[in-house]
Amino acid sequence: VPARFKMASVAAAVVMALFVAGGGTVYASQDSLPGDRLYTVKTGAESFRISLAGDASAARLWLESSEKRLAEAEALNQLGRTGGIETAMAGYIQAVTGSMEGLEAITSDDELAEELSKMLSESLSGHAHILDDLEDRVPPHAYQSIIQARQSALNGLGGALQALSRQNPEEAMQINLDAMEGRLNRMKAQAEAGKPVDGEGSLAQFEALQAVAGETIQAAADSGRDATNVQAMLAGATSKHLEVLTEVYGSVPEQAKGAVEAAMENSLNGHQKAVEALEKAGAPDKIPAEIPAQAGMPDRIKQKLEEMTPPKPDTPAGGPPQDAPGDGAPHDVAPGGPDHDRPDAGPPADIPGSPSGDNNQYGPVQDAPGGPVQDTPGEGSPVEEAPGGPPHDPPSGGQAPDAAPGGPPQGVPAGGS
Repeated sequence: VPARFKMASVAAAVVMALFVAGGGTVYASQDSLPGDRLYTVKTGAESFRISLAGDASAARLWLESSEKRLAEAEALNQLGRTGGIETAMAGYIQAVTGSMEGLEAITSDDELAEELSKMLSESLSGHAHILDDLEDRVPPHAYQSIIQARQSALNGLGGALQALSRQNPEEAMQINLDAMEGRLNRMKAQAEAGKPVDGEGSLAQFEALQAVAGETIQAAADSGRDATNVQAMLAGATSKHLEVLTEVYGSVPEQAKGAVEAAMENSLNGHQKAVEALEKAGAPDKIPAEIPAQAGMPDRIKQKLEEMTPPKPDTPAGGPPQDAPGDGAPHDVAPGGPDHDRPDAGPPADIPGSPSGDNNQYGPVQDAPGGPVQDTPGEGSPVEEAPGGPPHDPPSGGQAPDAAPGGPPQGVPAGGS
């Protein structure tokens, strides 16, 4: 039975009260808190309005009531009236339940369902943070009611995200990833404060939201939408998740390390499935960078990361080949073989100011100290004219001797005389 129909008798009583006391009583009750005389008038008036609303309007009104209950709990704590927090949190749980019932009743209007599911997702994710903060400041006797309220918020968040996934999976995934990061940060703060981190608190909530992320991907695929975007979003977030989990792992006592390590492995499994799906879909450009191993990670997680990292091609000792210029352009080959002494760009250092040539990126080669450059090119290379005449003119008169295969002319001494 929907929550708003359960309040029918209360609504009737409120109507009677309005006739007897007048509308001013309802107005005066708006600032009342649990334990105040007019508090039942306040909540009864809310229930009366909700009972008259349609499904979508009822969901919004219930959401407003949930936020009023959070504000009441904060006010009670500041006033030191913490005994009323339990009443406020019970009202919060009822309001979240009513909101979800209103959302679930919307089955024929996709646009309205998307709008409402997004609003509930964002609101309930924010409520979890508010309840985290409140839990840190209330006395121990109020802990349990706040823990139950937060769990209700996160359960509602999961349901709202599932509904949003059917209409807008990318939006659902982003809200979910933000909520997951919030649970991780909460876990980190608890670990640093020496509070227990186990399978029932923030760690379990993180893993529950992780499961919702997988359902979001499936919902995108089932609806015929392109699922690669949400797959890439989840895969890309894994590195950050592992970073925080590694910090938590180093802070928790030994008995809690196993649960944290299991969460890390689950994150990696989700990452690997997403990457494999992207590869299968032919979307390698959406695959995020490899996840680096970090100091402090458990050995089993480091090993899994190594197994997931594709092997890199072998690189020859001493670096890449020396005859390849840095910009990837083909390297001109000097007569007699590759030139290993030239820099990647510009003329050689000992020949400043060389003019540019047509077939050589460094310009015509000038005579180096000790004699002219030999005029016999390598096989198949055209000979360019050097300044002063064609290349076959003998340096000192007479006919140039024939060049021996594979080397300079045999009759020309090194000094050029």
